[in-house]
Amino acid sequence: MHTTLHNVTTFFQSAGFKKYAKRFGIFVIALVGILLLACGGLALYFNQNKSEIIAKINTKINENINGKFHIGDFQYKFLTGLPNFTLALKDVELKDNKWDTHHHTLLKAQEIEARLNVWNLLRKEINIHKILINDADIYIYKTKDGYTNSDIFKPKKKKSPKNKSKPETTIDEIDLNDVHIIIDNQLGNKLFDFGVHNLNSKVEYNGDDWNTDLFLDTQINSLAFNTVHGSFAKQKELKGTLAVSYQADKQKIDVSTKNLKIGSDSFDIAAYFNVGKTNSLFGININTRILWSNASHLLSGNISSKLNRFDLKKPINVNCDLKGDLNVHDDPKIVVQAVAKNNELTIPDGRIDKCNFRGIFTNNFKPKNGFNDPNSAVILTQFSGEYQNIPLSIPQVVISNLEKPIATGIVSSDFDIERLNEVSNEKWIHFSEGHAKANLKFQFDIVDLYIKKPKFIGNVDVDNASFHYIPKNVHAVKTNIHLDFTEKALLIKQIAYKHKKNTIFIEGKIDNFLNLYYDAPESYGCELEHLLSQYRS
Repeated sequence: MHTTLHNVTTFFQSAGFKKYAKRFGIFVIALVGILLLACGGLALYFNQNKSEIIAKINTKINENINGKFHIGDFQYKFLTGLPNFTLALKDVELKDNKWDTHHHTLLKAQEIEARLNVWNLLRKEINIHKILINDADIYIYKTKDGYTNSDIFKPKKKKSPKNKSKPETTIDEIDLNDVHIIIDNQLGNKLFDFGVHNLNSKVEYNGDDWNTDLFLDTQINSLAFNTVHGSFAKQKELKGTLAVSYQADKQKIDVSTKNLKIGSDSFDIAAYFNVGKTNSLFGININTRILWSNASHLLSGNISSKLNRFDLKKPINVNCDLKGDLNVHDDPKIVVQAVAKNNELTIPDGRIDKCNFRGIFTNNFKPKNGFNDPNSAVILTQFSGEYQNIPLSIPQVVISNLEKPIATGIVSSDFDIERLNEVSNEKWIHFSEGHAKANLKFQFDIVDLYIKKPKFIGNVDVDNASFHYIPKNVHAVKTNIHLDFTEKALLIKQIAYKHKKNTIFIEGKIDNFLNLYYDAPESYGCELEHLLSQYRS
């Protein structure tokens, strides 16, 4: 170790090392000197040609807008953005020709940096390498008659054969920092509002087409596809990289991203937006695995207010598909699909354990009736679970008209009857053995998300049940019950049970059974008590 250290010290003190170190130092000093001279030369060039450069920038901008462009001040930024020439524009405003009517300024920025290609600049040409917009407000406004202040940008002129070889001015990179962007579409009743912390985009061009990987870190203040119903993902942070491309011949923007963060959850998204004057159709498809409560908080108020009354303990797989027209006043078409496996579902009436289902939400249940709450539905298939320890199986249930919800479906159950002992805290009956099966078509209203007066058609069978009816101290064994529920009556096909040494058989019919049960429960209770007392020894 001592020998190695001595050799290193000897090398640094050698004449050869000192010679090369001196040359390297001179090289570095020369390089810095050249760099300073270049920057000084650029600064001198800017000061001598300041008015001409600003005139050329104004000319470039005014060639492409129908409006007013104002710069409060400008300066050259020394040593910034090398090897490009960086020009900082201060207090920039951009207004369309109808600003006096609507008073929405398209762009108001504290500072915009334009980094220009040095070699083109020396040839008296303006080629913008990069634009940085800091501390700005962007307000894109569309009136109810279809006019938009973004029409400030003139359409591109078709090149003549003589000018086809002349390159157009392009912007290769865009950076936004602390920029507030609002897209206010009065025609389509839509409002998009973003507080952009940072946006970075390097653009690659292929003729009139382009593509970019766009990094975005923003807060969603409003993502309202219908301002009447409120915003999606309100006050959520959005962060990730999006692959964005534009096809000029189709006037269409495509967007795709993986693991985009919205709040604390990750999303895979594929979307398209038609931006032609006669075509404003869009589509957004979202895939994620998310907690029910988190998903509900990402939806608009008219949907989340209903979903918040439910919950699932474990995350579920969700796909959401939105399709609509940015210039149409109505909601977009929304289809949400979800899959739950071995989950715990909380509902206003209780809890369902070991819950499995495939669910679909649509706001276009009947295709000709529009996209709205009365035409919205929730469809559950392959539903299974345990409600108060009773197993349930529902092949399909449809909850339609979410303005005045009605649920219809078929429910079946097959279980040992002792499980009923855990259903009620009031110990009025105790089962010791037996088996029950039920297969019922049902329909019920949902009032404030609670089941209201369910109606049943189908049968309930109980075999070999033994129980103790505690209020009257009735002990029964080997009881068989076969009931048929029809639209008009309850048919008692058989009630047979043994009490002490007697075997009792009951058959009969109760008209308007469900009406009696719901509308006059005290009368129903008296009838049941009377029926049982007749067979007590």
